[in-house]
Amino acid sequence: MNLLTSSVVKAEAPQGPYDFAEIQLAQIRAFRAAHPDGEAARVSQGLVVIPTDSASPGDMATGLGPALGWRPAA
Repeated sequence: MNLLTSSVVKAEAPQGPYDFAEIQLAQIRAFRAAHPDGEAARVSQGLVVIPTDSASPGDMATGLGPALGWRPAA
């Protein structure tokens, strides 16, 4: 079994903003700690790109916009 992690990682931090690198490293360490191959266990990182420059206002209002924190102009 391998682990595929991505650039879409978010978790609530107990204090202040979350740190992407720390969250991802914790996931990789937990995976390898539980894997029979340990540090040799394979991990891949996938980059997720969400193009919003060509999204219509309707797409942004109902699709990814709210997830990205976008709000329509008042």
